[in-house]
Amino acid sequence: MPMPRPVHTAISLAIATFLLALVFRTWLVMGIVYPVTVAGSSMAPTLRGPYVVGVCPNCKASLDVGAEFAVRCESVACPACGQARVPLKGLPVQRGDRLWIDRALANVRRASRWEVVVLRQPDEGNQLCVKRVVGLPGETVQVSNGDILVEGKVVVKPFDKQRAMRRLISRANQVPGNWKPGIGGAWEFSEGAWKHATLDDKNFEVLAYGSKNHQPITDGVSYNAGVSRRLNRVRDFMLTAKVRATGEGQLVFQIDDGTRSLRLAIVPSTGEVVLSELGHRLFSCTLSANVGRRLSQKPMSLCLSNFDRQVLLVLDKQVELRYLLDPSDERTPLVGTARPFAVGARGLDVLLSELAVYRDIYYSPVPLGAPLSTSTALLRLGPGEYFVLGDNPPISVDSRVWGPVPGRLLVGWPLSVR
Repeated sequence: MPMPRPVHTAISLAIATFLLALVFRTWLVMGIVYPVTVAGSSMAPTLRGPYVVGVCPNCKASLDVGAEFAVRCESVACPACGQARVPLKGLPVQRGDRLWIDRALANVRRASRWEVVVLRQPDEGNQLCVKRVVGLPGETVQVSNGDILVEGKVVVKPFDKQRAMRRLISRANQVPGNWKPGIGGAWEFSEGAWKHATLDDKNFEVLAYGSKNHQPITDGVSYNAGVSRRLNRVRDFMLTAKVRATGEGQLVFQIDDGTRSLRLAIVPSTGEVVLSELGHRLFSCTLSANVGRRLSQKPMSLCLSNFDRQVLLVLDKQVELRYLLDPSDERTPLVGTARPFAVGARGLDVLLSELAVYRDIYYSPVPLGAPLSTSTALLRLGPGEYFVLGDNPPISVDSRVWGPVPGRLLVGWPLSVR
């Protein structure tokens, strides 16, 4: 016997109301949690706890420093220009970043590598913390020479994660910064940009970056001003700039990690790109359609990196070259370098602006104050277990101390955080 229409309508309405209430509760009570204020600095600068903002008296760049660290020193070296110290004394403390936590899919899908997650702290079950996933269930993970090794191989970050996790070393916007031209006179700095004029079609004129005091670049973190620790030499770098190159010649970039020196040559007129080492060609390709022509018409954004033993060339957000280097040097001691990048030109008029040099996150074996743990050895993750680290490794308490984190402790994902 069919159900009377009014009764059917009432039941349908009741079910719809229940489902709506369930969805509402899931997203607003269990899903998107009220705004949470970050209290610590373990994920800085991706997520900041209370901090102060200093301004460089030389280049006017702003600099964030954790409030708990700023009270330990009166000034810190400017990472943007390297030419001055940024005063910190007496600066007002800014509130930590606020974020929303999405829990809706916490029990539905598993976390991905390099994804930022919210979890219950293993040693304090009611305390929430934010970390980045680097090891997945069933994998063998190791921290070595600042890298994450999975199954004995360095894990390669995609370009968007490189950008999200990079750390500024130097920026030359309105000042030359630590870039020095050769003696030929073809490179000049004016109006906030380096300019190369075609004076000689036979010889390369070089513009080179060198760290202050010519010391190897380390994993020093300006956000942690005043923290005393052993610094580690790094080898993973990124160069970004706006570039325009007009003419029939070559534009060459040199990448030096202290162990190997690579040469990337671009011929804008033909779009040819060649990556070589010690005169030996490693890889060649052709730029995407019209990229070479556009490179000669207007400034294009350029990004060149060697993160995770991978050479990556990106022009206007388009990956033009990707090459994995021989991993034979993964476990050798880091020599370091003070001159990671140089730019050379021949037969071209070149404009370089907004030059910035970055490094990758360097993962130390253990954070400050923690006993040496098994993090330097191979660690096999069980089913449903993750290896998580903070973006501020010198001070972050994470899987280097806790060991594997059970998936049941993962609460969700902070929205709008890469």
